Amino acid sequence: MDAERLLRRAVDLLDGTPGVAADRMRARAMVTLAVPIFERQGLAAALGMLGTAEKVAGSGPAGDSLRALAAIQRAGFLARSGRWADAVAALEGVRDDGDLVGHRELAVALLNRGLARQYLGQFRQSAADLDRASAVAEAGGDTDVRAMAVHDLGCLALLRGEVPEALRLLAEAHRIDPEMSVATTMLDQARAHIEAGLVEEAGVLLGDALAVATSRGLGRVRGEVLLEVARCAVLRGEPSRAVGPATEAARFFAGRDATAWRLHADVAIARARLAAGESGHRLRASIERLDADGAGSPVLHHHVAVLRAEAAVDAGDLAAAREHLAASVRLHRAVLSDRLHHDLVAARIANAAGDATGRSRALGRASLRLAHGSAAYTSLDIRAAVALHGRRLAALDLDAAWASGRPAAVYAATERWRALSLRLPGARAARDDETLADLLTELRLVRRRLLDAGGEDAEPLREEAVRLEREVAHRERELDARTPSDTRSARPASHAEVRRALSERDTGVVALFSHGSRLRAVTLSRNATRVHDLGSVSDAVELSRRLRADLRALSTAPVPALAEAVRRSLTAGLGQLGTLLAPVLELDARRLVLIPSMSLQSVPWRLVPGVDGRPLVVAGSATSWLRRSGTGPASRVVAVGGPGLASADAEVASVLDAWGRGRALVDGAATAASLTDAMAHTDVVHVAAHGTHHDESPLFSSVRLHDGPVFAHELHRRGVGAGHVVLASCDVGSAHLRPGDEALGLTAALLASGARAVLASVAPVRDEVAHAVTVAHHRGLRAGLDAASALEAASAGTPDAGLFAVYGADWAADPEGRRASGVR
Repeated sequence: MDAERLLRRAVDLLDGTPGVAADRMRARAMVTLAVPIFERQGLAAALGMLGTAEKVAGSGPAGDSLRALAAIQRAGFLARSGRWADAVAALEGVRDDGDLVGHRELAVALLNRGLARQYLGQFRQSAADLDRASAVAEAGGDTDVRAMAVHDLGCLALLRGEVPEALRLLAEAHRIDPEMSVATTMLDQARAHIEAGLVEEAGVLLGDALAVATSRGLGRVRGEVLLEVARCAVLRGEPSRAVGPATEAARFFAGRDATAWRLHADVAIARARLAAGESGHRLRASIERLDADGAGSPVLHHHVAVLRAEAAVDAGDLAAAREHLAASVRLHRAVLSDRLHHDLVAARIANAAGDATGRSRALGRASLRLAHGSAAYTSLDIRAAVALHGRRLAALDLDAAWASGRPAAVYAATERWRALSLRLPGARAARDDETLADLLTELRLVRRRLLDAGGEDAEPLREEAVRLEREVAHRERELDARTPSDTRSARPASHAEVRRALSERDTGVVALFSHGSRLRAVTLSRNATRVHDLGSVSDAVELSRRLRADLRALSTAPVPALAEAVRRSLTAGLGQLGTLLAPVLELDARRLVLIPSMSLQSVPWRLVPGVDGRPLVVAGSATSWLRRSGTGPASRVVAVGGPGLASADAEVASVLDAWGRGRALVDGAATAASLTDAMAHTDVVHVAAHGTHHDESPLFSSVRLHDGPVFAHELHRRGVGAGHVVLASCDVGSAHLRPGDEALGLTAALLASGARAVLASVAPVRDEVAHAVTVAHHRGLRAGLDAASALEAASAGTPDAGLFAVYGADWAADPEGRRASGVR
């Protein structure tokens, strides 16, 4: 507001000053004044001011330069208003040939044209303009313009579906110019996080961006933020919450003559209403009125065509739905989320037509597309988060399968979308990075200091740890690299494949899943496949919560009487869970594979009545269990002992004695570097150390060694070559489950990074129990038992041993040390 007032005063003063020089200064002031006018009054008022400036500029080279400057400003306003083709046209004649159009002005012109071309789908030309803008700005020392060019290259990478590259470029732009528009930076970072499925983190960024845009009067940025808030709500499965912010954005853009952005808002409103299950003539008519022709944007053309197809399905007009969907194919979009929306509508058309084969084909294609999208990244949290984009597809698949009444169809519908990341080859980082290493070292030191801090001293350290965790996560995503996806491993195991394997191994599968408000299950054994309706999801969630609370309370109970009360509560809760699951645990099988759902996570499964006494593997999916099961070498054994654990050294010695070989890492040798190296290059790894599950940031779950904690993030960066890992640590068997039943935590990270079986506990276990059970487990492995059977034998007579479980797959030591063929 102060800038606008000063500029208006300058224009008024110069208006009464005679002479060509004064006119040109006045014209220059008007060009600058157009910026705050645009923000407050909209496009028409700003263009009017530029038109007046051009008339005042006069003739000759200086006047031409001022008109070129006005054209650059005009193009920027047109681009920001969604008139992208007009913006490109406005800049075609601008050249660096005048005194007032130097390096900076030329760089801005290229910047605006490059941005406009993104929305027109001219990606190659956009990249060329933005690269040149960056070079021109760097040559002229215009750091802020160069930062904007790099930022817009990040936006271009996002439009191409290259999320890590987008995050890297956005971060680089901020490093070039930390003062560049904070709201815009956070908005585009949020867009990248949304495309990666990280909607919670995107929500934080959007909240901050909204506050900044509102306080600074950045109306257009605020409108764009509101559209992304609406998009997040739809992705979270809360479409009714999307209509409000999208409608507010639509009203703003309508009042600022921003036609294309108004269309973006109308698309967001229609998408939210369709996702909420609305239908009817009025909604379809409003969608049919959407007109993308004037915007010249393939993005909007695609969105409108798919929306029209979706509305036509709801109206029962399948011919129109097919026609609109076919039109959208010609406007193919690169980003994963848009492709999956297309697949969803194709599956709905087939479903409405009673074409079960067509529906299954569309859903299968989408599932593979989602798996390939996950496989493109090495970052574990992106691999897991991408599954969010498949939420509506998975719901459609399951609805149709359940309605069919065929258990095999229900198995296929759940397995197709479950824990997609575990079908893929173990993730590992593409390259080392000094900045990331420094951040992790700093975080390790802060966490070590937190152990000794208390009272007021602890709070600043906690805040510093949170800040460092956020920086580590962001840096890792920036460093991610797109990798070739493995088409074969991405395909789910068929019902027949799994049934064959179960028959050979005398094993039954219990796969839990949520369907609407109900907790359900599909069970597979050598004799039959059945479906079960078990009860309310909300009841299961509450029971799971109480069990975890009792486990935590039991480990910290200050007096025996309180501990006994907590133990009674825990026993009662486990009994309730056993009753809930009784119908699915009556399988005619000696062994069990249990596949949890988000409703029941981090449960001590081996303590549940009906499970106890049977070798159990807790798996992410039937596919991952089947493909990872088998024998593996055990010639290289490493046992690691951490600090603060009285029995650690003795446990390490006992483990090596059980195998009759191996290497000990204790005292100063037990470091983060030595553990990550052991995980990467050893067959069997045993870790006797304190552990922590970090539910808010699961990939910062850790085990504590002599130089501080080792985080799940670090282990995955090196990759895990160990076939079997034993974590004699508290809590690290816990996991945080995301949509798609994608698990995050230390144990989950080891499995996603290449381990085939991990033994871990979901709660604190007494040192003497952990020592006795895990050492006996290793003796059983050496004697030829598989991991689940070895744990069951080692647990005999020790009730608390039920807190341990084997996660991942069946694994046994190959007596000849060979790698099993066909098993990763």
